[in-house]
Amino acid sequence: MRTLKKIALCALVLALSFPGLTQDDDQEKLAPRVSLNYVQLGNDSHVVKLKAFVRNGRERLPAVKMLVNLYMNEISKGGMMGSLATDAEGMCVFPLVNKFELARDTVDSFHFIARVINDPRYEDLTKEIFIDKALLEFEQFNADSVLSFDVRLSIPGDSERVGIAQEAIQVFVKRMYSLLPIGGDYLMTDEDGRLHVEFPQGIPGDEEGNVTLVIRVNDHSDFGTLEAHKIIDWGIPVSSLDVINERALWASGANAPIYLMITIIGMIIGIWTVIIYIGTRIVKMNSLGKKATSLLEK
Repeated sequence: MRTLKKIALCALVLALSFPGLTQDDDQEKLAPRVSLNYVQLGNDSHVVKLKAFVRNGRERLPAVKMLVNLYMNEISKGGMMGSLATDAEGMCVFPLVNKFELARDTVDSFHFIARVINDPRYEDLTKEIFIDKALLEFEQFNADSVLSFDVRLSIPGDSERVGIAQEAIQVFVKRMYSLLPIGGDYLMTDEDGRLHVEFPQGIPGDEEGNVTLVIRVNDHSDFGTLEAHKIIDWGIPVSSLDVINERALWASGANAPIYLMITIIGMIIGIWTVIIYIGTRIVKMNSLGKKATSLLEK
């Protein structure tokens, strides 16, 4: 009997000292919020991107290491597209291959389902998107020294493709570190799903004058994100030596733009002027203070 009492007493001491030993495995789980997006880059690259976060008061934190299962059309072994864990930014990207490639030529729409289930840290959830199969087509013109091109956004129809009217399309020229918009921030398609863009003169290209056009429909509710890249030789040929020797923001210090050099020199002169002025004021105040002290002592 005394032995049983001692065992019970030891168990109580352990429970009080290490409360985690007596807690249930079903601790309160985090409630993630997710966004799901389909991205098509050209005709060869298709992915589904998921981004998840959790709320901590007013702060949004990425939902890291959350296991996500992706399905196409149905939650089954046959519809399984893969399983991934979210990264440090709460994202995971599912490349669509094999099953998707077999199905995309035979159907006009896709149904993707992202599911989190039995994750030890996060509540179960299901997120779905329905995507219509769309296409960005490109046609270029060169008439009377005017360089221009047409872009058409269309979906499959009964006998031929049907243009989508009044949809926003972004057109860029790809630069080394950024995208340069041309024709405006957003361009709207006409009743046939087309838009016409004149290519601006004077855009530098590579050594052969090639530039890369980026045509994008961004995060559309029906089509997801569509992006097409087209290489055209409408730029001004620029050799790597010309880039190094020209005065530009990305050039070496000796070839920095004149206005930038003047601005920086002016800022340096201004800063040192303020420092010298404050220094002389401090010296003068110290001198006046010593004179006032000597007069009071007399």
